[in-house]
Amino acid sequence: FLNRQQLQEQINAFLTEQASPGLSIISRPTKSLAQKICFVFNGQGPQWWSMGR
Repeated sequence: FLNRQQLQEQINAFLTEQASPGLSIISRPTKSLAQKICFVFNGQGPQWWSMGR
């Protein structure tokens, strides 16, 4: 983000589900709400080598 205002605008666009340049929301419907989360990818990688083993 270039500045605090841009960050606030992006967060507001996300929360209100509005289109905004540079904002991508990808979601897939689930079959059941009873499903458990198996894996969450945050895109940051491990803190150190082989941490995720």
